[in-house]
Parts: sequence; C-alpha cells; structure tokens
Amino acid sequence: MKQTYEISQSIAARKVVGELLLVPIKENAGDLSVMYSANESGTRIWDLLLEKRSLDGIKKILLEEYDIEESKLAQDIESFVKQLVEVGALVVEKN
Repeated sequence: MKQTYEISQSIAARKVVGELLLVPIKENAGDLSVMYSANESGTRIWDLLLEKRSLDGIKKILLEEYDIEESKLAQDIESFVKQLVEVGALVVEKN
C-alpha cells in the first residue's frame, strides 16, 4: 500500500453539500451522462489523495478518525482507489 496516485487531468471534481462529485471531461463537455459520487469517507480519502499521501498514510490517518478495524479499512481504501483508477479519476504515480 505504499503506492501513490495522482489525480487524472481528465476528471473534474467538486464538493457539493459535503459529497464529492466526479465528472469525466470529454470532448463534449455538455455530456453529463456519466457522473460519480462518493460518500463522506470516500470524500475524505479523495482529500488525502490530493495531498499525495500513500495508501498506508491514508490508512493511518483514517484509523485515528474512524472506529473501524484496520483490515476492513485497508480493504475499503484499496477497493475505493481501484474504482477510482477504473473510472479514470486516478492514475498510478510514476516514481
């Protein structure tokens, strides 16, 4: 979980009423048929990714903020990040 990620330049991200909304940027900017949203914990993970934190670093911070088992949290983070990579919101940072 030491891998770091960067936010894709092909995604627009905005917070609306505390919820993260992600919209892929396409040639046809008016096409909003695909939009992604994240809950509070997903939004927090996104914010920490913006700070260029590793997944281990994110896990450590969230363990202090949430009452959750470490193994469950690690699975949740990895699953969420995998989804972000699959939709093109994140790219693996080249070290």
